[in-house]
Amino acid sequence: MKPVQFVVYAVVGLVFGWGLSTGCKTVQDAAKATGKQASSMTSKAGNDAKNSATSMATDAKNDAKKAGSDAKAGVMGDVKSLIAALAGAKDKKQAAIQSLVAMGGKALPALINALKTGSKETKQGALTVLGKMGSKAASAKSAVETVAKSEDATLKKQANETLTQIK
Repeated sequence: MKPVQFVVYAVVGLVFGWGLSTGCKTVQDAAKATGKQASSMTSKAGNDAKNSATSMATDAKNDAKKAGSDAKAGVMGDVKSLIAALAGAKDKKQAAIQSLVAMGGKALPALINALKTGSKETKQGALTVLGKMGSKAASAKSAVETVAKSEDATLKKQANETLTQIK
């Protein structure tokens, strides 16, 4: 017997056996009953799949929202620690400058705040970052101008240099 014939005979046997167990008297009745059962099962499976997909989509949407807000909080936390590192050891300061420049506009509010409230070293680091950002840091111009009016000659000089870089 060929494998295909075996499968056909097995299916017919299963249909007929199921049909007999449910009270069908002929193979045709069993096949009809099996078709109805299969249709019902297909419909139920379709509904289950639809409900499952809807639930999964809702879960994915909620996970994406949470990840977005977690990422935003993480970026803000990172910016604050990078700003703090501007007043640290030279190697950490250089790494912080590079990271803040790479962050671009996301770091600007914290850099502007550092110019207003930071220590001299933090302000110097913030000015360096803003200068490296160039025209992307134009929104910080007012804060840099304020530092350029500083009594501290070093800050004043660096702020004026930064102003020429961010035009």
